[in-house]
Amino acid sequence: MIKKQFVFPTRGIAQKDLKSSAMLYMPKDPKGVYIIHHGTIFTNDMTPTNNSIIYDAIAKLFTQKGYIAVFPDYIGFGISYKTHFHPYLHKETLARNSFDLLEYLFEKNMIDDDMKIFSAGYSEGGFASLAFVELTQQHGIVLDSFSGAAPYNLTKNLHHLLENRIYKYPEYIAYIAYAYEKAYKLEGLVANLFKKIYANLTYQAFENRYSFERVHRIYPKEISRLFNLDFLQQDSTLLNDFKAKLKENSLHTFIPLGKTTLFSAKKDEIVNVKNSLEMYENLKKANVSNVKLVIDEEETASHFGSYAKFLKIVYNSL
Repeated sequence: MIKKQFVFPTRGIAQKDLKSSAMLYMPKDPKGVYIIHHGTIFTNDMTPTNNSIIYDAIAKLFTQKGYIAVFPDYIGFGISYKTHFHPYLHKETLARNSFDLLEYLFEKNMIDDDMKIFSAGYSEGGFASLAFVELTQQHGIVLDSFSGAAPYNLTKNLHHLLENRIYKYPEYIAYIAYAYEKAYKLEGLVANLFKKIYANLTYQAFENRYSFERVHRIYPKEISRLFNLDFLQQDSTLLNDFKAKLKENSLHTFIPLGKTTLFSAKKDEIVNVKNSLEMYENLKKANVSNVKLVIDEEETASHFGSYAKFLKIVYNSL
């Protein structure tokens, strides 16, 4: 097996040129290629190009069955960690990063034209995977894909999270608010969305790239303690602009033409299972026949705990 780290050109926010990075694992006589998108990370030591322990193990599942495994770093990580922020759940840049990666693989003859291409990912990676499929489809390339635990409808996902008194992982809401404020110049979004102390901590945490563990300790889990509920109930231009951008970046109306597998844990505590259920229902209403929904029904199923089951589903399809 050949293991290779490489750098390729892509475009970030406002179509600005930049360099991105990826890790490739190639078996002897490969018969296809999987572009595999990682879940939400906060620090650079968790990227495919910096964490061999995790990605070597995942890649082995694919290479031992004759498939190339390629793991892109997202913009703001890998080679672009020091120069760019990560535009979290930003559909255009996630999709473009993987599309430019694919073009680079063809250009450098790292993969052949006759190889079958697949896309897979979990959590933010599930979102990135389907965003990539949408962009390739716009260019006449139909991919089969596996998307796990992804927030396809970003507007509804935010509503799902806020409809309960407690949300145990508010750092993910902070991540998207911070990223969208920077990406779309929604000045004051973080300051208005969160109470002052947590707004200040959000800027500090994401500008200084705190670890997941450190960020997780910052925020209270009670919705009423964290958010400015008055702001969320107002009909302000800033809030409406934020909602418009969430809608613009959502994937729930996309109709994939390739075989599509959606996966979620019934009791996912981070990305509500309703995301996958609603995406599946939308595709069935559109008379899509090549879509499959798999729900982990175990009482102990969780966002992190069900990832291995997602990988097993992908592995069993090889």
